[in-house]
Amino acid sequence: MNLDADVGLIDDSEQIRGARRFCAVLWAFVLAFALAATVFQDPRGLALCFIAAVVTSFLTVGMCKLTRDERLARPAMYRVTSAVLLGAALCGIAIAFVPRGSDTSRVTAVFFGIAAFLAYRCVVTRGPAAALWTVVLAMWTWIPFVFVTLVGCGRYRRVPHWTEIASLQSMRVVLLLLPVLAIAALVSFTPRRDHMPDARVITRQAAAR
Repeated sequence: MNLDADVGLIDDSEQIRGARRFCAVLWAFVLAFALAATVFQDPRGLALCFIAAVVTSFLTVGMCKLTRDERLARPAMYRVTSAVLLGAALCGIAIAFVPRGSDTSRVTAVFFGIAAFLAYRCVVTRGPAAALWTVVLAMWTWIPFVFVTLVGCGRYRRVPHWTEIASLQSMRVVLLLLPVLAIAALVSFTPRRDHMPDARVITRQAAAR
């Protein structure tokens, strides 16, 4: 392979990394807005965060060229993030099995089961594509469960059981971890070039500078 082809591969890799850093910054803004809306209990802010997350998801898919097999450059960051998401989802499932727990906990356990399955795939994955699929699917899956919960609560006034509060808080944690997972995947994985070893890429990058 000649030098021009090597430089072309380096430029392509740099463009992908630049796009991923840009999208990671967008996800960081989504996370910051979501945290602010959660602290101030602003429903309109949460709705705007959801819209921003949907737009950022489309931009990430279109710009970042996510694949299923890449080199994990920052394993600790990504593994810890995906493991924490898996733990939060498993915690939501465990709450549903508390004796005399609320019906809300049992309903939301289905969401936590889906989230746990997706999070497990992220833990064992070798590329960032699984992480983005987890973000997108979990981001939409929680809506029907919250709708059913709100309809049930609107029928009569009652003091919520502690398991209901715990389930909803666990769901909030899972949702807030989604942009964190997206950021970790975007900055932790780098495109794999099997026909161009990493050492050679580093050498060419140093020469180009």
